[in-house]
Amino acid sequence: MADAENPDYEDWNPDAYPPLPAPLEPEKQSVHPESDITPAPKDEESTERRIREWALVAINVVLAGAGVFALWFYWGQLDVMKGQLGEIVKQYPEMQRQATAAEEQLAQVRSDSAANAKVVEQQLKIAGKQTQAAQASVSAVQRQTFQEERPWVAVSVSPASGFNFDKKEGGIIMMRYTLTNVGHSLAKYVSVWTALDLNGGWKDAQDRICSYPKLPQNSKSDYGYLLFPGQTVLDQTPAQATSEDVTRALNPTVSPLAIKKMVAVDIVVCVDYVSTIDMQHHQTRLVRGVLSDEGTENAALVGTFVADRQYGKLAFVPHLHGDSAD
Repeated sequence: MADAENPDYEDWNPDAYPPLPAPLEPEKQSVHPESDITPAPKDEESTERRIREWALVAINVVLAGAGVFALWFYWGQLDVMKGQLGEIVKQYPEMQRQATAAEEQLAQVRSDSAANAKVVEQQLKIAGKQTQAAQASVSAVQRQTFQEERPWVAVSVSPASGFNFDKKEGGIIMMRYTLTNVGHSLAKYVSVWTALDLNGGWKDAQDRICSYPKLPQNSKSDYGYLLFPGQTVLDQTPAQATSEDVTRALNPTVSPLAIKKMVAVDIVVCVDYVSTIDMQHHQTRLVRGVLSDEGTENAALVGTFVADRQYGKLAFVPHLHGDSAD
């Protein structure tokens, strides 16, 4: 055998090792398929059923009691509400009377309010008229105070030369003037503006020369005298008419005097100044008729002039209109 030929088995002796013990067999037990299931006793099943039934009964009893209680409660509330409704029914006539009285009072209040409104409106109108009257009084006092305290510049004029009257050169008269501040406050920028008017158009000439100081380009001018209250200034200035003025004045369609080659001459003067109280322009205006000595034997002064002549003796006479002060 191969084992006999194997050197490892040379000294092997099977008898030297005892045999292994045989395995033990388990004890056989009798197994019954239904031996592990224990059937429930019939008494336990009936007990559980009774418990469920009693529980349902108890729940139904509780619900029934709750329903009875709710019915009793709402019945009581209904009684209370019936009582309240009865009280309301009893009080309704009184409430209606009170409502009617309230409406009557409201109507009376509205009527009184309308009447009061009319009274108030009338009182307001009266107060408004009184306010206007008071304002008018205040304004009158203010104007009076201003008139008393403002500067007033008076002017007087007289001839300072003869009259050179020429169709080509026009006409010119030197005029001497005296300015006096007869007011109670300072007069600034006192200036004298003159014109020589021919044949009665002095009003337009006066308006024209009085507008010069008020022109926008002269708004910042500081030209003129400074006159304190009571102060007087004497000076002279020319009054001129252009050759165009002479030609127009000698037109017969302009003046009846032109038919006789004669014209009437007026000196027009405007004194402009600014009050330090209101910083407004104020003006003194005057017009003087020019009379001349023609050199006649009786040396009469007449108010008409013939062109292309020289007149030596002159006089200024006031007009019945044309002088003003503002």
